[in-house]
Amino acid sequence: MPEGVEGGIVTGAANGNLWVDYCYPARSIVPANTGLLLKGAAKTYTYDLSTETPDAPEVNYLKGSVNGGKTEGEDCLFYMLSYDQNHENLGFYWGAADGAAFESGAGKAYLALPQTVASQVRGFVLDGTTTGISGVTTEANNTPAAVYSLTGVRMGTSTDGLPAGIYIVNGKKVLVK
Repeated sequence: MPEGVEGGIVTGAANGNLWVDYCYPARSIVPANTGLLLKGAAKTYTYDLSTETPDAPEVNYLKGSVNGGKTEGEDCLFYMLSYDQNHENLGFYWGAADGAAFESGAGKAYLALPQTVASQVRGFVLDGTTTGISGVTTEANNTPAAVYSLTGVRMGTSTDGLPAGIYIVNGKKVLVK
């Protein structure tokens, strides 16, 4: 880790807040392919590549995308680091509708939170500074879920009154009897 920079991993989320652990201080060795949030003054930093192979963290919901590609994770909601729809608040927001997988760019990290941890939260807002994270808040999902048939036809916002069959609700298959 470069001098003047700390690297943080996301170890969990509860009550609409992310748990960020800045466990990689300056001059520490970061395991390969570890997704990080960096905290430091805005400037250009240099770093050295090491041949040492420290153990990767047991839990880190930030995932690195070295070459880019589709986000990965089982039963997860996926978030990308970006500004909100008004281009005002920096944070992690759904990269696709309903938190579905999306294409992540090369050299980028994304957040893959298990659905049980994310609780359908659409975004986690950072505190607005580019030098760190002191408080994280959430943007609740108050919109009704869209219901789709298996052929992709939007059926409304509720499974009530639909004929028996399988539908897609919030990216999951739901059986209506």
